[in-house]
Amino acid sequence: MTDQCRTTRYISLQAVNNLTEAADFSYYICTPLNRFITIHCEAAGIGMSRVHRFRSSFLKHAGDWLYLNNVPFCHLWVLENPSSGGLNLHILMHVPPTLAAQFARRQRGWLKAAGAKCRAKVILSKWIGPRDWDYPLPYVRAFTGVVLYLLKGASPETCEMLSVGDVTLLHVDQGVVHGKRCGVSETLGPKARATRKFYTPSGAQYLRPLRPIVLYHAGSSWAQAKNRQKTT
Repeated sequence: MTDQCRTTRYISLQAVNNLTEAADFSYYICTPLNRFITIHCEAAGIGMSRVHRFRSSFLKHAGDWLYLNNVPFCHLWVLENPSSGGLNLHILMHVPPTLAAQFARRQRGWLKAAGAKCRAKVILSKWIGPRDWDYPLPYVRAFTGVVLYLLKGASPETCEMLSVGDVTLLHVDQGVVHGKRCGVSETLGPKARATRKFYTPSGAQYLRPLRPIVLYHAGSSWAQAKNRQKTT
């Protein structure tokens, strides 16, 4: 059975671990996922049979532009197909504050190039948290909320198991998806995480990667991450 023919009802536990570890890793390597994009695929004229080609094309255009601006392409994505809202694509991506305005202006062009119809409310793109990285705690709080929102498509059992302490993962049915349901960029994937010096996963099964500052000292955590990046 090909990936395109495979259907899923929920985000698997393995995929939840991969998404949360990728989120944690993006913070660790100082490329925080600070741009949250939602594309309403049905409104854009993109059905289930085309959504994966559309996703790949849109991400390639965005990634190529970031590469030309010397920015590593770090992102994760989740597909949802709820009965109430229809097929939609969520993307979390790293975009430096200095490029945010230019990035926003180019999004609709990338939509058209990927085969989507640019209509009202097709794309919602917003910045996550403040733009001052010297005080990252507000970002981490906002980012944690976004990631928990993306994980709502995990099974009820998984959501209950992963709700620990002050982290509550609420299940909301997100329908059946054909092909891959979610993924991360190679820059944040298992191979990149395994080869990065000094990086130790902090236990995605308990959603701890979503709270790198809430669980640890805010100032020293960010400073140490910056120092590690300089020496690797």
